[in-house]
Amino acid sequence: MLIILLALAVHSVAADASGVDAANILPPITARPQPQQTTISNGSIPDYVVKYAPLVWLHSEEKYFPGDVCEYCQHFDIFDKNDKSTKFNGNIADLGKYHGDEFTMVATEEWTESSWIYGNKPEKEGYCEAPATLIVVDKGNGWIDAFWFYFYPFNLGPKVLSKGPIGNHLGDWEYTMVRFYDGRPRVTWLSCHESGSWWLYHDLQHQDSRAVVYSAVGTHANYASAGTQQRDPTGSLVDITDKGTLWDPAANYLAYTFDGEAFYGVSERESAYGSWLTFSGRWGNRRLPRWDRRQRRYGPKLWRYVDGPQGPLMKGLIRVSPSHDDYPRWWKFWHI
Repeated sequence: MLIILLALAVHSVAADASGVDAANILPPITARPQPQQTTISNGSIPDYVVKYAPLVWLHSEEKYFPGDVCEYCQHFDIFDKNDKSTKFNGNIADLGKYHGDEFTMVATEEWTESSWIYGNKPEKEGYCEAPATLIVVDKGNGWIDAFWFYFYPFNLGPKVLSKGPIGNHLGDWEYTMVRFYDGRPRVTWLSCHESGSWWLYHDLQHQDSRAVVYSAVGTHANYASAGTQQRDPTGSLVDITDKGTLWDPAANYLAYTFDGEAFYGVSERESAYGSWLTFSGRWGNRRLPRWDRRQRRYGPKLWRYVDGPQGPLMKGLIRVSPSHDDYPRWWKFWHI
């Protein structure tokens, strides 16, 4: 019921912003539209999706920058639910062979000081050697969702009451979803750890009509403004954002469409990556055991090293509501 109400609210506010009557004009959003309801074809990205791609400000003290998923995979094996190696060869094109959330990517080397965990710092004009990942989903009746995924090889957790860092993990997926109707951006979802926040597009900051997103130092959570971002009701857990290094995801990206069943790349470049997006396992080691010298426990659910995240397939690509979940961000504050 909450999802339905949120979806209706989005229809209403988006319509009000354009001066039309949502109840009489804007059609419904559909998770799995029929062919006659769709407006894009498989493997075809509308120009307006890239025109309104978000711009990301990384923090001025960021150490862990965007990473190339292809290069990242070369440093990992994949283990099954019995903690046995599957002999993964590190080739991202073979990643799609592993179906199910019981699989986990496990580093094959001591990684805490390896150079690859630091990623690629964007250049002066925002170009980054590590491509972003764009997934476009047709929601029927003129609605299009464009998911811009940002991958980082390492997540550095924050400190809480001078303890920490808490919530470090290998592999880090964050994203921005821009929802379009009839080619115009209406609503945006900013992911923040395991939750996030949605905004009317015109309420965000813009640069040349493109939404501006702020990535928190270390955790890479997305916010709509620079400053101190409170993450729990007490204010003891915060993220910090500022205008440090500009990243323009539209300058280098992999592009796909998704119809609820399969991903379709837009060029030969995507073909070389195989069916990697169908991998639903974890993109980094499981939480280190308590006896590991690198691990620390600071309280219930508060560990220095936690599970790596799941990837784009598990981020609610066919949602109707703009939100990925129905819980406020602070309710899940332990997801660092």
